[in-house]
Amino acid sequence: MQLHHHLNVNFPGDRHHPYDEESFDMKTFLDVNIDNFDIYVAGSWKTGDDSQDVFERIPVGLADRY
Repeated sequence: MQLHHHLNVNFPGDRHHPYDEESFDMKTFLDVNIDNFDIYVAGSWKTGDDSQDVFERIPVGLADRY
């Protein structure tokens, strides 16, 4: 749904969902984008998706940077 807003971001599938084999998890999303962008997160990822926990979250104000 956000692809048209972020043309340079790589979305590794049609949608993010931690339990659907046809979808991607956040670790996969971060793996394909982390070297190209500073990624900031305000709040948490979808409930149940702990895949991104292999990346360090750095507090920056009200958000975290990966």
